[in-house]
Amino acid sequence: MSDDLLNQAWEAVWGAPPPEAVPASLLEALPHLLPPAAFELGAGYNLDECMELPPDVWREMIVFDRTEPRLAWVFEAAQLFVIGRGPDDSWLAVDTDDASGSYPTYEIAATGHEARMLLPTIASLYEWIASPGSPPEPTANPSAGDAGSLESCLTALWQLHPVNFFAAHCAGAELGEPDELPEYAADVTGWRRLAIIWTLDRFRKTREVALPKGLKREMISDPHLTLGEYLHDLAEALEVDDVPAVVAELSLDEDPEIADAAVEWMARFDDVRQDEPEEPPSDLAEKTRGLLELLNAVVAELISQEHIEVEEEQLPKLAEQLLEAVIKAGSPKAAVPALIDKLLDSRNVEEVFADDAQLERVIAKALGMGA
Repeated sequence: MSDDLLNQAWEAVWGAPPPEAVPASLLEALPHLLPPAAFELGAGYNLDECMELPPDVWREMIVFDRTEPRLAWVFEAAQLFVIGRGPDDSWLAVDTDDASGSYPTYEIAATGHEARMLLPTIASLYEWIASPGSPPEPTANPSAGDAGSLESCLTALWQLHPVNFFAAHCAGAELGEPDELPEYAADVTGWRRLAIIWTLDRFRKTREVALPKGLKREMISDPHLTLGEYLHDLAEALEVDDVPAVVAELSLDEDPEIADAAVEWMARFDDVRQDEPEEPPSDLAEKTRGLLELLNAVVAELISQEHIEVEEEQLPKLAEQLLEAVIKAGSPKAAVPALIDKLLDSRNVEEVFADDAQLERVIAKALGMGA
């Protein structure tokens, strides 16, 4: 049946049978079926390789206030494969995050905020391509209320859009409380987008980058992996209230438009902090000032003994990270292993050459906890 549908659709679009290299799976064959120019499906709907967006949407969406890259990220996070356009600039997209294997086709509003099921299965999509004509009446999705359904997840992805986190940091503001979010569940339709929503909400609450329990890195989607990398970068910037490394790097980009936008981002960041009234140091700041100086001495000793390598400009950030690790440790006994863990984990440390025992001896002696 699928072979017949693929052959009929290919004949309709290309006027010839599909090449042997085309996958037999209707879902896997779909990217190959897309024509270079619009193929009319009827009543303003077109099958078209139409979504021309930058190869790395992150570079643009962080420093530019533009809809297209942000929309593209939502489509990627939701596991939507865009196949064409509809009336009023709507999008035609197939939901590939479907545990049932039906892979329905949705019509997404031009803004990307609303979705309605147009066809319940990928087979019905191929039937429409094979026999273009009046578009089908939108189908009521019986699973629209489920947590992982596209209808349930679109709003959450926009509310927790990662660009909002970067914008809030630039403005020195906190993110607002989102509406009720769908809960993560494994092995259901939409679990990959639910996992992204879970990670974003966890970051909003804790500034930690994590995965739902039982989910491993090798199991998640590529957009989720990339998200984690950028959130780690933002988490480090939030720790010390500094410009994220990705923005600083983009200020040196070969594309002058992106470089200028990144420089403007950093200027806004600095302006906000210059306008903030100076406050007297808190009790905690007074109490930790001496500890911070001591930790700077620990780092200097580790460098002098060639146990670690740290770029000079990263030293203040590393000291702040170590200070936070000591505070969280809660006791002198727990402080040394906490510091070792942070040294091994910190992106501000270029290389660690010593083993745990060597690090422990130097740190403990520098902190006055042993010879």
